[in-house]
Amino acid sequence: MSPLTDELNFQRLLHRCKKLSRDALADNKYKLEAFLRVLEDLYMKLQDDKTIVNDVLMQYGREFHNLKILIDVEKKKTAEEKFEAMQALPKIFPGEGQELRQRTSAVGTSNSISGDGELEDKVSNAVIKAANEAVYRADIRRQLMAGSKPDFDIKTATNEVDFLNNQETTQAELSEDLLKLTLALKQNVTVAGSVVKEDNAFIPKKGQQNQSN
Repeated sequence: MSPLTDELNFQRLLHRCKKLSRDALADNKYKLEAFLRVLEDLYMKLQDDKTIVNDVLMQYGREFHNLKILIDVEKKKTAEEKFEAMQALPKIFPGEGQELRQRTSAVGTSNSISGDGELEDKVSNAVIKAANEAVYRADIRRQLMAGSKPDFDIKTATNEVDFLNNQETTQAELSEDLLKLTLALKQNVTVAGSVVKEDNAFIPKKGQQNQSN
């Protein structure tokens, strides 16, 4: 593959990766990881291309590095961690807005990203950052709203109310039974006291009758 083809392929794949990162980074995370491996191979080849000036090569490297950072951010566990990591990225990216250079082949045909209809939609790194920050901010907001409204299980709540009602009913029944038992014992004590009193009164009389006989 010629150096010219390598550079054009790098430009096309870089642009596709940036679009995927802007439109749906989370959904395209694994696809982007695979693309980045190809981009890295192409970038290594471009470093051996003596026709590419250092400034252009450095811009390619920065673009590739920014994509790697985005993937690393998306791999973090929580939305808070992702948002903080995304905010740590620079607000102004070096070389942002710089046109990818034109290459002219030996036959005089101009080739560049600006001449490729597939790549006319230029994607800003600042826009990619802002778009993903908005996604993470929305995720955090949803989590906070969900956390402020604890789940209400109607079935569980109903069971707890029924249990408490049953407990109150049982306590009332026990109290009523204890009251009845207390009254019964009191009545028995009263009856027993009357019997003892009658017996005490009967015994002397019986003794006097026996003495008279």
